[in-house]
Amino acid sequence: MAATPASLHLEPGEPTLGLWCPTCLLPSGYEVRVYAFSASRCGLIGTIRRCHDCGTPI
Repeated sequence: MAATPASLHLEPGEPTLGLWCPTCLLPSGYEVRVYAFSASRCGLIGTIRRCHDCGTPI
């Protein structure tokens, strides 16, 4: 059985800003929902939560 080629594109959703960073002790965190779009599927695949100042995952 041959594999069918597909294109996958990741698109960030609307960010949520002002999340509290426990490292910086500032409200500098953000959350972005990541969506995948391909020929066979589209939908939310995960969430990225990080601090804008120090880069630490929240």
